[in-house]
Amino acid sequence: MANMPPLPQGYFWDQFEGSFAASFSPGLVFLIAFDAEKRAIPIGTGFVFAVFDGHAAACTAAHNFKGIEHVQNPRPRHHASALPEFLPKPQALDLNGKSIRGAVVNGNRTEMATLDWVVTDQSRDVAFFALTADDPNDATAFSKSFVLASTTPDVGGEIAVLGYRAETPRQANGHYSMAMLLVLRRGLVVHRHERHVYCQRECIEASIPTLSGMSGGPVFAIPANGQPIRPFGFVSHDLDDGQIQDRTKPGTLIVPVLGTEVKTLADGSEQAVISMLRDNIRRLDEGATTGGPFPPPPRLDE
Repeated sequence: MANMPPLPQGYFWDQFEGSFAASFSPGLVFLIAFDAEKRAIPIGTGFVFAVFDGHAAACTAAHNFKGIEHVQNPRPRHHASALPEFLPKPQALDLNGKSIRGAVVNGNRTEMATLDWVVTDQSRDVAFFALTADDPNDATAFSKSFVLASTTPDVGGEIAVLGYRAETPRQANGHYSMAMLLVLRRGLVVHRHERHVYCQRECIEASIPTLSGMSGGPVFAIPANGQPIRPFGFVSHDLDDGQIQDRTKPGTLIVPVLGTEVKTLADGSEQAVISMLRDNIRRLDEGATTGGPFPPPPRLDE
């Protein structure tokens, strides 16, 4: 990672974009949904943490898939205030490539990958999903991934978030174009919580306000010059809803902690075990299978 300028005195957060931010982008995913009229709807950011040739595993915020569910089923038959225990079983998420895609930017190439499976834990706002390239045998489709961190910064530590700010898609001659600006924001850890109303497990509160489209993007401690980005969590809820523009005023960002344990194997390679994958997750798709070298997640009860 290139050296990042220090946080200016008196600033609670700062922003970088354009070519500087783009230098940190390999391994990011931008989720795009398509409605019944086949209009492209920008959803949010995710990040790849494992690559298997033309397949990849990624993480994002669970509420991004809530947004996709709303695109696919825009007229729910219940009132928004209805309690979850009285709601009917939700419809399965449609992972057809005509309904949802994950855009992965790799230099001058953008891979519009399909999704194989999705699992979420709404109590922690976390989702994991599998991606497959248009050519599953193309080992260059997902050339980069993020190595996950096994530690979480303390209060006062400097952290950064990465995410896409997407413009409203434009249609011309039956095709859609969408401008995606990669934004990097840095700030401070303000609090650490064992649980929070927006995350029922360990999370941190940061001083970084976010923009629409950044949800699900990786959050990481500022690494030393030349060291890789190692996410420890992801962008979940901005309690100020992106309204803070003054960098001398802190935002309120909730960041769920992945709880990653990194093990060193006999051959010297590292293996990450994510505690969030162990329990309390729900599969959103039905009957989908993965063509990747990793098995689909188990069928989980509600």
